[in-house]
Amino acid sequence: MKLRFATIFFVVVAAIAVVDDATGFPGEDGDDGDYLAEQGHSLADAPAREHRKLQKEILALLGLRKRPNPSSFERHNSAPLFMMDLYQSIMHGDDGGASASSNRTSGDLMTDFSLLVHRNQTITDPEVVDEADMIMSFPNQARNEDRNNGRQRNHERFHFNINEVPNGREFVSKSELRVFKLPTGLCDDNCTFIISVYQVLKADRQKYLVYLDSMHVSSDYMGWLVFDVTAVINDWLLYPQTNHGFQMDAVAVESDERYNPLEVGVVGVEGYEDQQAFMVAFFNMDRQLHIRRTRAAMGPATDTNTYSNTYNDRTASDEDYWYGSYDTNTYSSRRSCQKRSLYVSFKDLGWQDFIIAPDGYAAYYCRGECSFPLNPHMNATNHAIVQTLVHLMYSDTIPKPCCTPTKLSAISVLYYGKNSNVILQKYRNMVVRSCGCH
Repeated sequence: MKLRFATIFFVVVAAIAVVDDATGFPGEDGDDGDYLAEQGHSLADAPAREHRKLQKEILALLGLRKRPNPSSFERHNSAPLFMMDLYQSIMHGDDGGASASSNRTSGDLMTDFSLLVHRNQTITDPEVVDEADMIMSFPNQARNEDRNNGRQRNHERFHFNINEVPNGREFVSKSELRVFKLPTGLCDDNCTFIISVYQVLKADRQKYLVYLDSMHVSSDYMGWLVFDVTAVINDWLLYPQTNHGFQMDAVAVESDERYNPLEVGVVGVEGYEDQQAFMVAFFNMDRQLHIRRTRAAMGPATDTNTYSNTYNDRTASDEDYWYGSYDTNTYSSRRSCQKRSLYVSFKDLGWQDFIIAPDGYAAYYCRGECSFPLNPHMNATNHAIVQTLVHLMYSDTIPKPCCTPTKLSAISVLYYGKNSNVILQKYRNMVVRSCGCH
């Protein structure tokens, strides 16, 4: 089975260590007394030209046109902190941090996101996070342009640069505007405000407001306010010239008096950096684009039900004939098709400054012989069994089956993009979970 060239290049060269998954991979010279326990590969030793070529290939695999420049990024701003908490919550719920399980329930997801509670940053729908291929945060780009000219305003403006989102290739499943509110002494007694968010439209030098979402908030409330702004983001992606940001206002429920949101406790651009407003969007990738970007290592899916029934119908003697007895301590079993250890280090690529997490990941790879008799752990298909038998008779023309991945899983990478955006992206088919003869 052929892998995309970039994927092969990535897995083979970018490793800092290639070691056998359990007992070591035996040498190829046939000496059963020596086993290759570790074989080191470091990008630090690679020639500069090959190093640059590798970086270019992997950036393309990650969907990046060029390397982000992290010089101006603020790691302690609210958006990066939220994204790091989100990443840790996802990893907390994953099996070994490789990928989310399709068997996770809504209750499991709510438990996984409990790590966000200490910053009071809640997720309205954890399933949206679990299903998203990419999550991107956008810091507030608006400034107090009217505050210093003496004109009093009863509203607050927010603006977000979304130019970094791949145009026409992904769609937004959900988007949230998040602002932090502090307690306010505006009322003698505790009172309630309606805080509303609007889309700003401009035409013929006139400004129009389109209602998006609102919340009832008490004056003594302290924490994050989350507004659903999903409806407008897809429009901005299709027509960037219509992105004039959001407008927010506050109205007292008891008196119907209008206030600037800052007066009722909403934190503005002059507030603490970990309380700054930001927007977060959840994207689902175009599946055809994903296939082109990171082609799966497996071919068409095997009919597991048919194969399982066929296997279960075999008698014990049939199994011994087709598969032979399996001894994990023998030299033959160590040479057989199985998963081997392979670790990819982003530090060796020199990317530790813009990739926030992880430092690297265990990719694994498949290696070994698919020789007769095929042991049960080889996960051989019926076709592979037949091909193995025919190979015994016509070894010059019929090759042995290939040792290839039978199950792959995803990794999540958190990194800085342009315009101080922080991106959490899921890359499918990056980790070998099991191998087999095909």
